[in-house]
Amino acid sequence: MKKYYDEPEERYDEYGAYEADAYYDDYGGPAEPPKRRRKKHHFLRFLIFIAVLAGLYLFAASEFFAIDTIDVTGNSRYTAEQVEEMSGITSGGNLFKTRMSKAEKRIAEDPYIKSVSIKRKLPRTVVITVKERIDGFCVLFDEKYYLLDSEGVVLSASDTPPNVTLVEGLAVTEAAQGQKISVEKNLLLADTIRFLDVIRSNGLYFKRVEASDLTARAYLDEQLLCEGTFALIEKDIAELKLIIADLHERKVKKGTIIMSGSGSCTFSPQVKQAEN
Repeated sequence: MKKYYDEPEERYDEYGAYEADAYYDDYGGPAEPPKRRRKKHHFLRFLIFIAVLAGLYLFAASEFFAIDTIDVTGNSRYTAEQVEEMSGITSGGNLFKTRMSKAEKRIAEDPYIKSVSIKRKLPRTVVITVKERIDGFCVLFDEKYYLLDSEGVVLSASDTPPNVTLVEGLAVTEAAQGQKISVEKNLLLADTIRFLDVIRSNGLYFKRVEASDLTARAYLDEQLLCEGTFALIEKDIAELKLIIADLHERKVKKGTIIMSGSGSCTFSPQVKQAEN
């Protein structure tokens, strides 16, 4: 009998079963042998994963990560020990179990702290970086002297004036520790803060400043003052420094430096009274 196609080669599996049909299709052509499915051990993989996590947790919670060093940077008003105490972080605590966000909030509650950042440094170190506010000026409000930083944030209150510039004329309406003071004229407060920054950066110091939208008066001493708008004083600051140096050399302690805005300053031995 004539064959129109090759007979399938007889094949047997490992148990001796005939499996020729498994390798040929319905028309006698070669077919791909069936692929054996591999068993997927999902549960075993899950157990291994849990075991690895447990091992990592136990290692992270071990004494290997017990805090033994707390570095404090950026501090000047407070000592490193004081900042450490404010944070509540103690040596011996676990590096990963210690909640750094809570420690940051505790430090930031102090009005002198402008910003704070706490980082872990493996294997046993905590780094605390602070930025402190510095004394700027003070205002008298409700029979108390409020010490402010250079941005107008209230740092403290006392019955006696601190050793900083006393600013009058701001019409303070509220002063809460750790918050910026509230005034009737916010623009005047902003101008005053800018003026004091310029004065400070040029190495000058006024004991008292009478802030005004028109003519401001800045007192070097009780009987020696500078008069003009904040803008004019800032503009002619170089000339003002020369006059102040000359008056100091001549030991002049009474008079008025008038800022005219013409690029020059004039001095009068008279102390002009403030205009109402």
